[in-house]
Amino acid sequence: MNNCEIKTPPVFSQEIPKWDRNTYADGNAMGAVVEQLFNNTVYNKEELKEKVDTEGGDISETQVSVIDESTETFPVPMSGDKAKGLWGKLKKWQQDCLAKFGNYVLTSMITNQHVNSTSNIPSSALVYLMQKGITQLNSDLGTWKVQAPRSGICNLNTNAWLTADSTVTWIVVNGICHLHYVLTVKAASAGAELATGMPAPAQFVHHVANEWVLTGQTGSGKACKLMIDGSRMSGDIWTGTYAGTICYAVA
Repeated sequence: MNNCEIKTPPVFSQEIPKWDRNTYADGNAMGAVVEQLFNNTVYNKEELKEKVDTEGGDISETQVSVIDESTETFPVPMSGDKAKGLWGKLKKWQQDCLAKFGNYVLTSMITNQHVNSTSNIPSSALVYLMQKGITQLNSDLGTWKVQAPRSGICNLNTNAWLTADSTVTWIVVNGICHLHYVLTVKAASAGAELATGMPAPAQFVHHVANEWVLTGQTGSGKACKLMIDGSRMSGDIWTGTYAGTICYAVA
C-alpha cells in the first residue's frame, strides 16, 4: 500500500465522489478520493499560513496590492478600516505635508544651503542665522559672566583743594575701573580728600596709585601722590594742574 501523494502545489477540489453500498469496489478509485481529501487538507493549511490573525497577528510580511484613495486631512484609523484604506489615508496625509512644507524654509535646508553658499539664502534665512548667532553669544556672555560697562562722575572737594573746572570720571569694563582725572589744585594738600564716589578697589586699600615728582624740583617734599582708599581719592599734592588715569580691579 502506498501513501497519498501531495500535489505540488496542492490542488483543492469540492468534487468529492460519495460511495454507497451499490458503488463498485475499486481500490484505485477509493484511494483517489482519499488522496483528494488529503490534498484539500494540505491546501487549507497552506492558505491559513497566508492569513493574518485578527488578534495579535504579524503583518510585517503582508502585501497591499491596491490603495483606496482618501480625502481625509489626517489619517485617523477607524474601526473596520482595511489595510488598503489605511494606506490610502497615509498617502493623502503625506501629499498634504509635502504641499504645505513647500511654503516653508526648514532648519536643515537653511543649514545646508548656508554651508554651500550664502548667495541663494532667502532674507528670512539670513535673519534666522543672525538671530541664532546672537542667541549663542548672549548665552556665552552669561557663561563667562561678562558685565555691561558702567560709568560715573565723582564728587570733587572744590571748597578747599580743587577748582571747579577739575574733573574725575570713571568707567568699569569687565571688572577693571579706569579712573580719569584732571585736577587743578588751588591749595597744597597732605593726605586731603580730593574726590569721592568712585568704585571701591578689590585688590588694594589706601595704596599709592600714582606718584610723581614736580619738574625741576628735588627732594621728598616735592613728590606728589594720589591714593585710592575705598570709594575716595586722597593725596599729597602741590598746587598746579595734573591729569592721568588710574586702573584697578573692582569688587
